[in-house]
Amino acid sequence: MPPSVYTKNLWTDKASAQRPSLVSVADEADHQARYIVEHVLEAREGGMTLKQQAVLFRAAHHSAALEIELTRRNIPFVKFGGLKFLDSVHVKDVLAALRWSENPRDRVAGLRVMQLLPGVGPAIAGRVLDQVAERGDTPAGLAAFAALLHASEDGPVLVALMSKVCSRESGWPAEFEMI
Repeated sequence: MPPSVYTKNLWTDKASAQRPSLVSVADEADHQARYIVEHVLEAREGGMTLKQQAVLFRAAHHSAALEIELTRRNIPFVKFGGLKFLDSVHVKDVLAALRWSENPRDRVAGLRVMQLLPGVGPAIAGRVLDQVAERGDTPAGLAAFAALLHASEDGPVLVALMSKVCSRESGWPAEFEMI
C-alpha cells in the first residue's frame, strides 16, 4: 500500500504585490547559498530587518549550504524544523577531528574524537591527550598508546586517519573526505 500523500496548500494573509522569482545558478549548493545571502543583505540594507526575512526549504537537510554561508558571514539566523547543520553530531565530530589535527593541544576536540572509539572514556582519552600535548604531535601521541588503541578495530583506523590528515599531504578537501 503506497504511503499517504499530504497536499501542501501554502497561503498567506498578508497582501503583497511582490511575486516569487525563479533564479538559475551555476552550482546548486554553493552559488545558490551565496545568491540568497547577497539578497538577504541587500534587503537588510534596504531597510528590511533580518527577522522579517525567511527562506523556505522543502526539507531541512537542503539548508546546509545556506547555514554554512550565513555562519561564515556572521549573519544570525534561526532554523525551524530540524537541527542546524553545524549542530548535527556527525558534523561536530568531523569539525573536532579537523580542529584536533590542526592543533594537537585542543583538548575539547581531542576528547570528542577519542571518545568516538568504543571503550575509550574520559580517563583514557585524557591520558592519550596528555601524550599528544607533551609531544605536540597528534600521530606521535596516539602511537604511544598503540597497544591500547589496537584493542579495538577502530583504534588503528583512527591512528592511520590522523597520521594522514596531520601530514597535510592531501590538502583541505581530501582531508575532509578522509574524516
